This record gives sequence, structure tokens and C-alpha cells, in this order.
Amino acid sequence: MYKVNMEKPHVLIVDDEPMVLSSVADLLEFEYVVHQTHNPYTALEILSDFSLPIKVIMSDQRMPGMYGHELLREAKKLRPNVIRLLLTGYSDLESIMYSVNVGEIFRYINKPWRSDTLLNVFKLAVKLHDQMTQLEDERKHTYHKDLSAIPTTHTRTSQIEIEEDKEIVLFVGYDEELVQQCRTCLGGKYAVISLSSVDDVFKEVAQHSVSVIVSEINLQGYDAVDFLSTIKKDYPHIVTVILTNDVDASLAIRAINELNVFRYLTKPIKEATFRHVIEDAASRSREYSSKSKMNLYHAAAFEREATIDGRHRSSVEADLREKLKAAQAALTKRIRNS
Repeated sequence: MYKVNMEKPHVLIVDDEPMVLSSVADLLEFEYVVHQTHNPYTALEILSDFSLPIKVIMSDQRMPGMYGHELLREAKKLRPNVIRLLLTGYSDLESIMYSVNVGEIFRYINKPWRSDTLLNVFKLAVKLHDQMTQLEDERKHTYHKDLSAIPTTHTRTSQIEIEEDKEIVLFVGYDEELVQQCRTCLGGKYAVISLSSVDDVFKEVAQHSVSVIVSEINLQGYDAVDFLSTIKKDYPHIVTVILTNDVDASLAIRAINELNVFRYLTKPIKEATFRHVIEDAASRSREYSSKSKMNLYHAAAFEREATIDGRHRSSVEADLREKLKAAQAALTKRIRNS
């Protein structure tokens, strides 16, 4: 009888190019048990064999018979905790946008990839899988306990805890006409706030329990990924949505790899679709607040690989960080003096 190797993590690689399969397998074989196939349907059969403890699946996007994001969506149905990686090129713009909003991809791997980057991504992916599995086991073991013992709010840095009649949805960088249309679309279910200044946004998230932020791409010279990542580091319960006219593949990939953005939407958008996205985002925020360990995807997003413009990015992030700290300090001072 075949004995499954349990000493190394199991991963699955799917690509219709034999050279890609071979090179990835050669790179990973010292640290992982590598399952590989050129056929996405065979990949689903492998995932259906639960005697194989597969933790990570990486798929090429362009394959005969099934797109990579479609395969990863099916993989999620079979194994919700399997971590999904997508091999893609910047030219696959439509597929990238679709997979952002449907597949819940952990990372995009751009072709050609760097060996150290790929190894780091797999290491993070296995770590995330193990954390999610452990959390799931803990939840099963504690299910019989009184739910009132579970904290209902996430600890928020320098934030006033006030009872909100409605969950706050914060719009950033939009004209008032669009915000009013969105407010009408949401039917008064949420407290809709519109701000344009980065400083004002930082003050708002420091003072009130914002559930969802809907943001434009460019904000006073900052891009949305840097800006929203700064907020998410201190307020991980906030769920982020990008709504823009600009379809930028590189930014969409950064939004997944660095921010774990919930949705990347392009204007115009149907009212029913937008309402559904905000409802799902608010529900996810409640989930993160009540069970903060569930926000593991986002925690892993900050363990990011080096970028070519890393020095510039570091200075931008430091600047945003100082602005947020200033807002938090001002709030703390006001509370002490009140």
C-alpha cells in the first residue's frame, strides 16, 4: 500500500507547459512533495483524493479547457483551506480583474518569476494554510462553549468605542454626486461618509468604527494600495474595496498581493452588484471583528516580497504612517483632556 509522505508539505502545480512544470518542481522538490499535472481536470481529481494533504495549489492562467482562476474557484469548493496561487502575465488584464473579484487568490505570480520570490510565496502559503487549519480545529473544539465568551470587538488602536446605529461605509476620493448615488443605492442601511483628504480619513478611522472603505486609486499623490495598507495594519477589521475608472493590471496585482483587497470594481457598476458587494464586505468586517484570527489572509499580506522600487515605497509608507500616528495621537490627547 502506498504510504503518503507526511514529512514535507504537499503542493500541487498545474500548467500545460512541461518546461514550467519541470522547472517549478525542481525548485520546490527539496522542501515539498510536489504533485504536478498539465490538465486542470486531473488537478481536480487530485484534490478530490483527500488522502493527499495538499496545502497549496498554483495554476497557470492560460490553459486549454479551463482558465486558472476557474480551476482555483473549483479548488476552493473542494478544499476551502487550500491556498491558491495564480501564474499570470500582465497582459491577462481581464482574467486578473475577474480573479480578484471571484477567486480570492492569495498571490499572483508574475511571469517570469524570481526563484527566491516563488520560494517565499510558497513558504507563506503553507504557513497560512496551517494557521487556518489550526483555527478551524480550535473552533470545532470550542463550539460547545458559551459564545458570549468570544470577544465581540477587535482591539483598535486609539479608537473611541461608541455604539453605532449603523455600520459605517467610508467613501474616499469621490465627488458628491457619485456618493449620493451610492447612498441611495444602499437604501439607508449604512452610515455613508464621504471624505477626500488623507488626513481626514485617518482621523475618521481613528475615532469611529469604520466597517468598509471604498476608495479611488489616486489620493493626493498616494495610491490606494499604500494608503489602505497603512490603515489595515492598525485596523484589520476594515474591509477595503477599490472603485475606479482606471483598470490597471499592475495595481490590481498589488492590491491582492499587498492589501488583500476585497473587491476591485470598475465604473460604471450596476446598483444591485454594488449593493451586494457592500453587504458582503460589511459581513466580512463583522466576521473579522468578532473573530480577529480569521483575518489571516491579510496578516500574511504584510509579509511581502521585496520590490524594485522598495526604497521609494518605504518612504511613502513612512509618510502615511506618520500621518496616521498624528491622527491617533490627537485623538488620545483629546480624550485625556475631556
